[in-house]
Amino acid sequence: MVDKVVIDDSQFQKLLASVDALADHAPTWRHFLITALPIFLASLLGLATALFLDRLKTRRESKKVIRERLEKELALLSGMNTAIGFNVTTLIHTVKQQILPHYYNSKSALGMIEGLHAGSIDQKQFKTRMYSEFQPIMRRCPAPYLEDVNLSRDLPFLIQKDPSLIMFSGWVITYTEHLKSSLNERNRLIDKATVEETKVDLDVPTLERQIDAQASISDTEVVNAYQLFLVLTEVSEKIAGIIKTEYKAVIGPRLKVAPPEMFGALMVELEQIAKAVAGADWPPEPSAS
Repeated sequence: MVDKVVIDDSQFQKLLASVDALADHAPTWRHFLITALPIFLASLLGLATALFLDRLKTRRESKKVIRERLEKELALLSGMNTAIGFNVTTLIHTVKQQILPHYYNSKSALGMIEGLHAGSIDQKQFKTRMYSEFQPIMRRCPAPYLEDVNLSRDLPFLIQKDPSLIMFSGWVITYTEHLKSSLNERNRLIDKATVEETKVDLDVPTLERQIDAQASISDTEVVNAYQLFLVLTEVSEKIAGIIKTEYKAVIGPRLKVAPPEMFGALMVELEQIAKAVAGADWPPEPSAS
C-alpha cells in the first residue's frame, strides 16, 4: 500500500510563496537574456540590413554615375576626332586647290621676272604670260571653315590623361590663326590690285612687287598648312590611343581620323617645300617635357 502525503491548504500556500520568493531572487543577467536580448538582436539585425541595402544602393548609383561620365567622355573624344577629321579633309582641299597652285605659280613668275631682267624675254612676252599662265597668283582664296579644336576648354579631363594634348591644342589654334591670316593677307593684296578703280594694266615694277609679295605669302601658307597638318594628326592619334587604352570597356562611338591615301604623298610634298623655305630656321618638333 502506497503511503500518501497529505498537504492542507495552508501548507500549499506556503509552498507557492517559497517558489515566488525564489523567482524574485533570480539573477539580473537571466532576465536580460530572456527579455531584452532578443529585442536587441532584432534591432541590430534591422540596422545592419538597412545599412547594407543603403550601401548597395549607393554603390549601384556610383557605378551608374561613373559609367555615364565615361560614356560622355568617350562621346566627346570621338566627337573631337570627327572635328579633326573634318578639318584635315577641308585643309586637303584648300592646299591642293589653292595653296600649292599659288605657291608654284608664284615661284614660276619670279623665275620669269629673272628672265625679263636677264633679257631672255621682253616686257610684252612677260605681260602676256603673266595674264595667261599665272592666274593662280591673283586668285582669291576663300577662308576655309575649320571646326574649333580647343581641348583645354572643351575636354579638360584630358589634362590628367595626357597633359601634352593641351600644349598641342595651343599649337592647333596658333597654326590655324596663322594660316587664316596669311590667306586674308593674300586676298587683301589681290583686292587692292584689282578693284574697279585701279583695274588697269599694271606696269612691270608694280607686277614685280605684287609677285614678290604673293610669293612670300605662299611660303607662309605652305609652312603653316604643313605644321597644322602635323599637330592635327598628332592630336588625333593621341586621342585614339586614349580611347583604346582607357575606354575599352565603355560602350560608345570609337571614331578616329582616317585621311585619304593621297594624304601621305601630300605631306611629303609639303614637308620638302616647308623645309626648303625655312632652311636652318626650321622649328623643332613640339615637346611636352
